[in-house]
Amino acid sequence: MKKLIVLFLTLASLMSLIACSANDTNLAKPQEEESPEAYKVEIADNYPIQNALKSAYAAGEQVTIKLDTITEHYYKVYVNGAEQAMDTAASDLTYSYYTFTMPNEDVIIEIEDVAVDIPGATTFIVDIWDRTKAEQGDRTGTKEEPCDCADAIELFYEDETTEYYFSCIKSHYVTVMDNTGRTVDIVTALSEGLATIADLDYYGIEYFTAPKNDNAGPDDTIPDEALEGNMAS
Repeated sequence: MKKLIVLFLTLASLMSLIACSANDTNLAKPQEEESPEAYKVEIADNYPIQNALKSAYAAGEQVTIKLDTITEHYYKVYVNGAEQAMDTAASDLTYSYYTFTMPNEDVIIEIEDVAVDIPGATTFIVDIWDRTKAEQGDRTGTKEEPCDCADAIELFYEDETTEYYFSCIKSHYVTVMDNTGRTVDIVTALSEGLATIADLDYYGIEYFTAPKNDNAGPDDTIPDEALEGNMAS
């Protein structure tokens, strides 16, 4: 009889240990985190863009659209009917960028390209920035890394009495944007009459001046020691 009681108690103890072990195993199992809900992104009319978008994004994710920059045109980009501003600091003469934060709903992106040369239209400068300067990116609200420019003096403009130089080869990085959203480099803007030297002063673009040399022309370069005049900004 005593042996039966001892055997029963031993079995009960073993069952208790097994149950506790199972409970401990369940408690130790990590909880699976719920994935954030993803919302669909669709581009109306399959408009061609230059980067691949995911089919869906979580609310709060940044979505960037990369488009070819088109001469004499500008873009209108709408997200669920709301027009988006171009990221001027990231955009250049090759690509135009638009970035928005994914909302808590599916999104339809509509893209239009609009011709600038509308009869009777008036264009004017809304911004000029130098992409070789870190502070220029900060001014437009970005942390873009500054572009590198070749270490030589560049003649980018001249008038009847004065030549205007940059301290490196960067005229293609000095970007002008007009009120239509069109962007061109500073040499093009000056030749078209869209921009003036006074505009460079207003937007804080640094350059050198020197008395006019009739043997030089736009896009020419000269050695540092041949340059006269003072830094303007």
